[in-house]
Amino acid sequence: LSGVSAFRPADILLQSGAPRHTCVDITVVSPILANMPVHFRPGAAASCAEENKYRKHFDACNTAGFFFTAFAVDTFGVLAPDAVAFLYRLARLLETSQGIPSYLAKQLVFRRVSFAVQLGVAR
Repeated sequence: LSGVSAFRPADILLQSGAPRHTCVDITVVSPILANMPVHFRPGAAASCAEENKYRKHFDACNTAGFFFTAFAVDTFGVLAPDAVAFLYRLARLLETSQGIPSYLAKQLVFRRVSFAVQLGVAR
């Protein structure tokens, strides 16, 4: 576990009734980089950032007894696949805990994240 302490804490630590908590690492990347391929593919930067986060943190979190989820989004607002899955999970929790209809919970969660990304890019 000595190598685990070299990493910074998770951006979000989800505490649940499950035996293991979930560490969520959030990253926002720009798809406009000098090292991007000539053929632009929407979502490629977010997917690449997600893969890098898993490569870097998954084993350390698992060794420490935590689940790990990467939440990657690019500055154009494209979410990586696991980020979308995470937002759906949050929406389901909102549905069950607050009694909000499914469509409204999803709308609320995605709009709030979209606004936060737009605000962060504007700063």
